[in-house]
Amino acid sequence: LNVTGDLTISGGIVQNCHSSNSGGGIYVSSGSLNLDSGAIINNYTDIHGGGLYSNNSDIRISGGEISNNSTKVSETYTGSTGWGGGMYLYYSNLTMTGGNIDYNRGRIGGGLKIDAGVANISGGTINYNTALGYDGSGGGIYTISGATLNLSNCEIIGNEAMTNGGGIFPDGEREKI
Repeated sequence: LNVTGDLTISGGIVQNCHSSNSGGGIYVSSGSLNLDSGAIINNYTDIHGGGLYSNNSDIRISGGEISNNSTKVSETYTGSTGWGGGMYLYYSNLTMTGGNIDYNRGRIGGGLKIDAGVANISGGTINYNTALGYDGSGGGIYTISGATLNLSNCEIIGNEAMTNGGGIFPDGEREKI
C-alpha cells in the first residue's frame, strides 16, 4: 500500500505483503497515517520498514497493532538494509498513545527505527522485538541522526539485540531521549 496523502485505518488488516524496496506493508511519503485499530501484521521487506516505512510524514497510533513484521537480515554485513522491522521513520514524526509494536524483527531497530525525526510515545507497548544479524542493535527502538524520543506511560519489555541496546539504542551524539 503506497500512501502519499492521508490514510486512517480503523479496523481491517494489512497482512502477508512483501516489498523488494521499503515498506513491506505500507509505504507513506509526504502524507499521514492514523492507526486507530486494525493490524499491520506478517509483512516483509528486503530493505527498510517491514510493517511500515514513513518518509517525511506524520504517523499517529492510538490503537491496533504492528506485529510479526520483518526485514531482510544477514549474518554478515549487508550495508544499509534491514532497518526497522516493525516501522522505520525517516524524517517523520510519530505520536503513539496506544496500540502495540510487538514481535517484529530487523537488523537495526527490531521494533522501530527513528532516523532524524521526533517520536512522542505516551502509551502502548513495544515488546518482544528483536534486532538480528552481526550488528543487530536496538531491539525495541533504535535512534540516529539527531532523532528525539519522548517516552512516558508505555511498556518496553522483552526486546533483544545481538549487540547493543536490547530495549533502546541511541546511536550517535545528537539523539535526545
